[in-house]
Amino acid sequence: MRHEGSVWFVAISLDGKHIASGGDDKVVRIWDAQTGEPVFEPLKGHNTTVTCGCYSPEGTTIVTGSANGSLIIWDAATGKQIMESTTAHQGIVEAVAFAPDSSCFASTGRSDQTVRFWGGESGVALGEPIDCSPNYPCSIAFSPDSSQFVVGLEYGKIL
Repeated sequence: MRHEGSVWFVAISLDGKHIASGGDDKVVRIWDAQTGEPVFEPLKGHNTTVTCGCYSPEGTTIVTGSANGSLIIWDAATGKQIMESTTAHQGIVEAVAFAPDSSCFASTGRSDQTVRFWGGESGVALGEPIDCSPNYPCSIAFSPDSSQFVVGLEYGKIL
């Protein structure tokens, strides 16, 4: 298993059969967890470092974010883009996370210091961004019932 340059994210599918990864080489790679062999050719769509990614709870989609603020939703079974690259943030997308009920996913932006929510399958923006300034959001997680979320901020703060 190899990327060119640093690997910024890895994610394991819920069934444990696949590993998704992305990094400096601007591609997402899907690997067979048992053999380490690629499942598809590299998934191309980002034009800069792929900084984060995660599988949907059902394992049907993968959402990835990049250093230029873009998000892409991929079909995990085919490797095809479901949602083409869309600008989600100004600058680096630090983290993405799906709600356990798959109703939405969230992304955090370093430069614009915001958290945004997106339709789980559609990728359509839901509501207005949440402003975290003067801190930037580094991570995000949902409660098991999808009713709450928590954001990790720089300098040891939690929102």
